[in-house]
Amino acid sequence: MSIPQEIVDEIETLVLVVDAGESTDDERHRLADLLAKYPDASRVVAELLDQQAALADAGRSVQRRTPMLQLPRLRPTADAPSATTVDAQKKNSTATQNDLASRYRPFKADKGSKPRSLWRFAPAIAASLLLTHLAAAGLGWFAMQRDGDRVGQVATTGGISPAESRDDPPPAMTAPQLVAMTGCVWEPSEGLEPSVGQSLDRGQVLNLQEGIAVLEIGREGGSSNAKLRIDGPAQLLVRDDGLLEFSFGTLTADVRDFEDEFVIVTSEGRVALTNNASFGIVAASERSEVHIFAGKATVLPSWADHRGPIAQLHAGEAVAILSGQSGEPSVTRFEASPVSFVSSRSMAADELDFSGAYHSAILRAKPAVYWRFEEGDTVVKNEGDRVGLDGFVGGTVTWHHSENNRAIEFGLSEISGLVVSRDVWPSEPLDNYSIEFWAKPSHFHLGTMVSLVGELTLAAQSPVSMLVEIGGPTIRDSDYVAPNGIRFLHQDPMSLDPTTRTSCQSISSYSVRKWQHFVARCEAKQLELFVDGKVVASGHSSAPLPEGTRVLVGQLYPTIDRGPQGTAYRPYVGQIDELSLYERALSVEEIRRHCELARPTVAGGDSI
Repeated sequence: MSIPQEIVDEIETLVLVVDAGESTDDERHRLADLLAKYPDASRVVAELLDQQAALADAGRSVQRRTPMLQLPRLRPTADAPSATTVDAQKKNSTATQNDLASRYRPFKADKGSKPRSLWRFAPAIAASLLLTHLAAAGLGWFAMQRDGDRVGQVATTGGISPAESRDDPPPAMTAPQLVAMTGCVWEPSEGLEPSVGQSLDRGQVLNLQEGIAVLEIGREGGSSNAKLRIDGPAQLLVRDDGLLEFSFGTLTADVRDFEDEFVIVTSEGRVALTNNASFGIVAASERSEVHIFAGKATVLPSWADHRGPIAQLHAGEAVAILSGQSGEPSVTRFEASPVSFVSSRSMAADELDFSGAYHSAILRAKPAVYWRFEEGDTVVKNEGDRVGLDGFVGGTVTWHHSENNRAIEFGLSEISGLVVSRDVWPSEPLDNYSIEFWAKPSHFHLGTMVSLVGELTLAAQSPVSMLVEIGGPTIRDSDYVAPNGIRFLHQDPMSLDPTTRTSCQSISSYSVRKWQHFVARCEAKQLELFVDGKVVASGHSSAPLPEGTRVLVGQLYPTIDRGPQGTAYRPYVGQIDELSLYERALSVEEIRRHCELARPTVAGGDSI
């Protein structure tokens, strides 16, 4: 049957209007009637959809290769040191920022926006459209069929085959909601910052520079639930069709009680999970990994000319998908690795058991300050030789209890926490000294674990004479802390300038969610940083450690952050225990002996 040109024009117009999510009920009914009357119109519709898909694929290709911008910290303090390196990066990134702004709405998007959807047309052509276009292109459209005066919806789950013979469609997906955050630093979007309890609208982009964010998504009115943990740096897009597209980063998730598959889209493929599945994804611009820890999954391609699935995975299996120059990817199978995912490991999975032998060994070493964190919620008793050097707790901290030990934990509240001495140490300049403690960072981030600071300035900052800090996965304030490295700073006179070079830092990375033994030692102007009894960095200092500083644990400056406008700077997120400060250089044998005596043990526990 030939189709009049005016009918072709009308069908094309109606398809575009419905596809844009701007159609009325009358327009959708009119489109269904025309397609039932003119079966040959399925070819016209398929060609039009192919054009739309090509445009959408081109846009996604640009998006997944957009590099994450290296931006300065989100909450600068009043007179914070300048970040020359980052400023230069920002100037050079203007074009990229404009491109992002043109393609994405800011995080808090207009709630009046409508999702895009394409509706199933007449039953006579529905099967051919789904097989020749929708399934092949892998589009996440929603379909509608007309049966007399009744209109029903059936989801195609983002290109995965729909449930067979489903009379009642599954309830709509709820909007992803942020339910927990740990030490998160967000890439700014018009000054907005995500908060716990906030839902993500379609079209929004979540840019996480560092930290761990937890999202929940489910079915409306049901018990279905998927809990996703995202490790920064990472980017997650809520697409216009409601699917989650994970552009880059590391993600772990647990899926429970979904009636059909739960789908995550990556640049290299789509991952469809069955009920009660647990998995991890590592996504990059040209490579993606999928690890299945429980249940099973199907990995489908994101390109239109590949009809079959890339891989079927069961518990314990993983696959790496690498883009090829020809467009066809290479696929490598290997064993799933839970240890590759930080947030899948509980903070309680690695515990310390300090025996009486460890305690005695520290006391024999004659520390001036010895904070064990075993007693007291507001005051930490000093068991060292110097009187009056107790630690005072400020802000919000958590006390982590295990069978044989108690440790202090920072970063589990929006209000920052710290421990600081009111009296000063040392009482005179020191040519030789040691700082010893145990720490378990929650994740890779920029945070000051232990420091010696002077009096606060009007800008809520303090000059620093010594610090031990860890670096994050990206460079933010300047280039003086290596990504995922450890830095030991020593300087005299004390200074507010964080770019001083009187420091040493490790080339190797620290571990996360695992106890490590740290010792910063200065002997005869030689600086050395030990981790687990081994030297990881060394340097040289020409001046002694100045006197009259306060001992500070948990962040760089002794101020309390009570929200987005607070003054906490470089806060540490994780646990710290058994802090000792010595007015001499510990010997290598003492350092190694102390490390051996702690005997860390492993215990079970749930992840965040």
